[in-house]
Amino acid sequence: MLAALETAQRSERLREPLPRRHLTAPLLALLWLLRIYVVVAVAIVVVTFVRAL
Repeated sequence: MLAALETAQRSERLREPLPRRHLTAPLLALLWLLRIYVVVAVAIVVVTFVRAL
C-alpha cells in the first residue's frame, strides 16, 4: 500500500505512531521469563568475570 503513495504522502504516513499491540497473558509471561533469564545470565557472566581477575 505504501508503494502506491507519493513521496510526501508516504513520509507523512510513516510518521504516524503505530497502535500498541494487545498481548495475551501467556505471551506476557514468556516475555517476563526472558527478562529474568537475561538478568540471571548477565549476573553469572559478571560473577565469572570478577572471579577470574
